Amino acid sequence: MNKQVFISYQHNDDDFAELLKLKIKDAGFDSWVDSEDLQAGEEWQVSIDQAIKGAFALIVIMTPEAQASEYVTYEWSFAWGAGVKVIPVMYKQTQLHPRLKTLQYLDFTSKPKPWDKLFDALKIAASAHSSSPTQTTQDFSPQIVEAAKLIVAAALAQAQEQASEAPTNKPIEEKETEKRISELITPKASQQLAGAKVLWVDDRPQLNTYERQALEQLGIQFTISTSTEDALEKLQGDNKYSVIISDMGRPPDKQAGYTLLEEIRKRGITIPFIIYAGSRAPEYVAETRRRGGLGTTNRPIELFEMVVDAIKAR
Repeated sequence: MNKQVFISYQHNDDDFAELLKLKIKDAGFDSWVDSEDLQAGEEWQVSIDQAIKGAFALIVIMTPEAQASEYVTYEWSFAWGAGVKVIPVMYKQTQLHPRLKTLQYLDFTSKPKPWDKLFDALKIAASAHSSSPTQTTQDFSPQIVEAAKLIVAAALAQAQEQASEAPTNKPIEEKETEKRISELITPKASQQLAGAKVLWVDDRPQLNTYERQALEQLGIQFTISTSTEDALEKLQGDNKYSVIISDMGRPPDKQAGYTLLEEIRKRGITIPFIIYAGSRAPEYVAETRRRGGLGTTNRPIELFEMVVDAIKAR
């Protein structure tokens, strides 16, 4: 059984985070706590993403400072999108994000402290995690193998397009990609993905052919739009789409992704929204989430995971 708990907090609350870590250890669980100041940059994000995906639950320590922290917001919202159990702990009274309000938080602002309730929630989350079906990584289905090949092709095409910039990341391998996809696609997920509809907004859709084909291997269907206005027209009436993907800049609007996101949220459209653009720096991810989106990425495999996780969560 995976017994790792990710603790998300703002660093003014180091003392309580350390106490929480000790209490969790006494209850029989390991924890992942960042003990140094977080540094904006890709390496930070990779390590955070891996730690969250390796956890069965994320505890977010809520205070006014944590509420305002883009890093804390990134962590719990990434966990939410990745299907990791999120447990809010109210350490100091503060307004909760609308998404966190839908969860049952634990109030540590008064006595007695609800430690037992916290440990019970962790036990339930750990049990659910260990009993969830997983696929063997030794014998992948043809759909997963083909999807992996297409994702690798997308990454290579992206690298060639940006050939003027020396790549800083190790190229992804097909076997590694197959394994990551197989972990996402449980039998239940296959049923959820089959026939799901995604609206992809990009004025140069030919650049994303491989990414779409990889997702189509799982039964996901796409509608293509090349402008903000056309996308808004397609979104009128019933919201038949499970996810919206948008690029960022479309002439003449350099922030067309944000423009579309803000407009659909004004209209009460709550469809998960992902920006697929040139950077996945933490500040851009946090800004997209502040505006009501799931996040921003420039990596084909991460986009694949975000789309699948969003459909599974609906």
